[in-house]
Amino acid sequence: MDDFDAGYLYQCQFKEEAELQKIPAEDRYQPIRSIPVEGLPETPISTMKFSDTHQQVLVGSQTGVIRAHPITGSDLVDTSSYWQLAMHDNQNGSITSINISYDGSYIITVGQDGNFFVYNYMSQKEVDAEVVKAKIPSALKLAEDQKLPDDIEDPKAYSIEDAKQKAEHDKMMREAEERKQEVRRIITQLRRQFKKLLEKNHELPTHLRLNAVEFEMDPEIKKELARQTQDKIDTVQKELAWESEKQQIALDKLKMRFKAMIECERIVVKSFSTPYEVATYRAAILSDNFYVLKAELEQRRETAMSKARSDLSRDPSLINATRKDSAGGEGAGDELTSKAQTNLKGAMGQRIQKALQKVEEKKRKRAERKAEWDNLFNTRPDDNYEDPEDVAAIAEAQNNMGDYKLKTADDYVVPDHLRMNVEKAIMKLLVLKEIIHEVKYGFNKRVLSLRDRKMGIIEQITQYVAELNDIKAQLGEEKCKAIPPVPIMHPEELPERKMEYTKESLLEFKTEMERQAILAKTGGNQGAFGGFGGGGGTEKDKKKDTHKSAEKDSTITADDSLDTLLDARANIPSPLEIQMKMAQEIRLMYQQDRLLSKIEEMLSVFDADLRCLYYEKLKLDVDLKNADLRYITLFEEFLLLKEYEKHENLLGNKLAVKQQEKIDQQTKTLDVTAKIEAKKKDIERLQEKEKALHALFVQSLGDNNKFADYLTKVFKKKIKHSDDESEDESSDDEDWSESDDESGSEGGGYDLDICPPGCDQNLYNNTTQLREKRLDIEEVLAEEKKNRDQLIKDSENITKKTKVILAGLKSAESDLEAFQLEKQQKLNEFDIVVTLRLHQILYNENGHLPNDLQHCLVFNSPDLVRLSHRIKELEHEKAVQRKQQKDNKKKHVQLIRDRKLFDSKIMELDSKCNQEMILKFGRIVDLEELEQVTVNRQVEELKEKLRNTEIRCSDELKKWEEKIRKKKDKITELIKENTNRIETLNMMQTEKRDLQLQLDSKQKSLGGEFSGVRKADVHERQRLIQLVQLQAQEVDALKEEIVMLSHKGGHILPPAQPPIPSEPHPLSRIQ
Repeated sequence: MDDFDAGYLYQCQFKEEAELQKIPAEDRYQPIRSIPVEGLPETPISTMKFSDTHQQVLVGSQTGVIRAHPITGSDLVDTSSYWQLAMHDNQNGSITSINISYDGSYIITVGQDGNFFVYNYMSQKEVDAEVVKAKIPSALKLAEDQKLPDDIEDPKAYSIEDAKQKAEHDKMMREAEERKQEVRRIITQLRRQFKKLLEKNHELPTHLRLNAVEFEMDPEIKKELARQTQDKIDTVQKELAWESEKQQIALDKLKMRFKAMIECERIVVKSFSTPYEVATYRAAILSDNFYVLKAELEQRRETAMSKARSDLSRDPSLINATRKDSAGGEGAGDELTSKAQTNLKGAMGQRIQKALQKVEEKKRKRAERKAEWDNLFNTRPDDNYEDPEDVAAIAEAQNNMGDYKLKTADDYVVPDHLRMNVEKAIMKLLVLKEIIHEVKYGFNKRVLSLRDRKMGIIEQITQYVAELNDIKAQLGEEKCKAIPPVPIMHPEELPERKMEYTKESLLEFKTEMERQAILAKTGGNQGAFGGFGGGGGTEKDKKKDTHKSAEKDSTITADDSLDTLLDARANIPSPLEIQMKMAQEIRLMYQQDRLLSKIEEMLSVFDADLRCLYYEKLKLDVDLKNADLRYITLFEEFLLLKEYEKHENLLGNKLAVKQQEKIDQQTKTLDVTAKIEAKKKDIERLQEKEKALHALFVQSLGDNNKFADYLTKVFKKKIKHSDDESEDESSDDEDWSESDDESGSEGGGYDLDICPPGCDQNLYNNTTQLREKRLDIEEVLAEEKKNRDQLIKDSENITKKTKVILAGLKSAESDLEAFQLEKQQKLNEFDIVVTLRLHQILYNENGHLPNDLQHCLVFNSPDLVRLSHRIKELEHEKAVQRKQQKDNKKKHVQLIRDRKLFDSKIMELDSKCNQEMILKFGRIVDLEELEQVTVNRQVEELKEKLRNTEIRCSDELKKWEEKIRKKKDKITELIKENTNRIETLNMMQTEKRDLQLQLDSKQKSLGGEFSGVRKADVHERQRLIQLVQLQAQEVDALKEEIVMLSHKGGHILPPAQPPIPSEPHPLSRIQ
């Protein structure tokens, strides 16, 4: 029993049919008795079981509570004393069955929560025996004839003091009640006297009657009573308002705790005429913490990606290239700043300035060209160089080969993008949770739209039923069809209206509460047995009312029938009215059929849509259950990853440190390499300065200087600067003395420190100054070489450290790979639930499913098809790669040939350049040094004169070139004309040959003509040969003329005349 029958035990009896006929209809199905169960006022009882001895009854409720009640001797259950235990779930653990073992030692209960429990059970005899044992025996030995007083075992019994206070209280209440009765008696007597006075006043004439106001002895008493009544009303309203606010606050708290997080309650939409129904998913709103956590994870992922991009931007090679470019730019800028200037004015100065600018422009271009060559040589790969594109293509092919790596394999390597960590696991959980929420939200939205559609259909049906009732009123009962009932919305379809109330619902609730209070007081024996009783004791009144109403209805019906007969005799319809009435009836019947068909169509379409949604929900339930299982698996993976997180972070940090050390070492290597290159350039620059200084010294000596050897020794003499520190002075002095002796012995007897007689003192002083500069350059050069050697040693040390760091990096990577493999093996131990159908299982033995499925592999069918296609794709790709390899080999061979060809061309150009230098300068000179020679004015004047002459010659050459072009055009026209004539001749010859063949076909023996034709061909061939030779002679003549015109001072010869043919053309004779 549920609802208002909950909390009661009802005893009923099945009677025979004859006995039931003797009992009135309203009392046939009344229970024999009802017993309220204490402690369970509103809890439905789901099952009960009597013990084997019939001394106890076992009761199970829908809240998962099991009770044991004793049975008294009068076969009544004692509900006041019981033993209770709650083991099942209090919401979903309704007890469905209770049973006792065969020996009565155990109780077994089964509930809807899927659990069953076994309890030790004591019978009533065992309970009584234990109670007797628990009694404490008296320490005094009483006499056998002394009667012991009865113990007070009632727990509700009063103590002596409480009994005394209760007696005094009862006495005071009794005296107060007696005084109240006395006051009530006096008030009743006064009311009777006042009523008699009113009756007497009413019996008096009208003009002698007293008004109601005159009966008031004191108007202030009435006002005071009204004021007190109003105060009480206000107080009650305030108390009720406070209680209402309190209950509202409690309700709001409950809603915030249990309802605010619910996005959609479980709403059931039922079909109109089928048993199908669809319910929404009870889904909770995604909390703000969910979105905050998801945003934090996405922000971390973006930060990690930006960090990875910044690490890639820290490529040492790119840094080195930037440095080289900047260094090259600075060098070029330094060279461009050192421009020569001239002091000459006027046109000559301008021309010299332009010449110097040309020299500087050439220097700049040469410097740019040199920088390009340096960059080209710097980018030249090593012998062990591997193209990054090829390496990336190989890695791409290995990673995307198309096969599937089993995660359970021993040699499985976890790719970087598949490595799981805590953040990825959390992100997967959040994404899956969001997907589940979106799916539920979308389905709930569809169900709610279907419910709104049902409500609209009910409104339309209500309108249609109203129209049908109007039609029925006009047609009558015999011509109307059955009007379908208006569907209603069930309470489970509108759960949001459960908390809404009206005045009628409040009154009904109040009546129900009063009824329950009466039942609680009377014990349920007043005929109110839930759905079986109520409404007794008023049958006679009902029969009287029914009889009176029947008499009244019969009277009204008789009067109405009499009036109808009179009206029928008075108003007989005409034929036109009969036809109009028939037309109206046909119209109404059509409208009735149309409305009924609309109602039926709406109901059937809605039921069909709901049924489709029902089947769709079945599939969606399976998907959501799989998603829940997947969510559980991901959560287990998350817990495992949480355990491995600390160790993984240690290995990751170790690897990051090693990678950072590698980057630092690479940066140091590039820095040292750049410094070594810079030192090499500085050394080359100093060596060039030294060579320039030596060339300046040789230039200062001049030609045929008799002191050239002496000054050369002075220039090459090694001396010590005064500002240098003297270390190992004795050894240095000996070295210098030895060098002085050697120089003195080689100087022809002259002292190298004193200018010899006959030598120019300025020249000697210039030589000593140049010697000082040379020594300074040599000193700086030695220091630079020393620094270079030190940098080379540092580079070697850095290379050794780099090897050690690379070994540590490789070890860290191997440790991380091993850890990832171990973690993957742990992840593989988790069970993943996959829903399969029998036709999807292809692994069988002799056409039957094997008992052991450990060797099975769950695989997607499209991927299996793609793997089979991948074999052909790989074969095609292999053929393409082989072809590409052959093409690359051919290209490589061709490049080697081109390189050899260019090397040979470069050697030829070098040898030709050297020959030109020897022819022009008499020796091989340095063009850079040649460009640095000071500009000579006479040479510039001659160059200017030569330039003007070249301009005149170029103008004259243009004229002759124009003439040659015209001649060439004329020759071209002649050649074209000759070609056209030859083509005509060829065509005529072809026609002639065709005609000859036709004649030969008609005349069999024409040997003489054959021979004649052959002679003609021979003559024609000779003529054409002569013509070709003549044209070749003309072409050679024109080439000679062109060559003559291209040289200065050439004489123009008249064009050669073609020879006149000795014999006429054979075609002229034919024509």
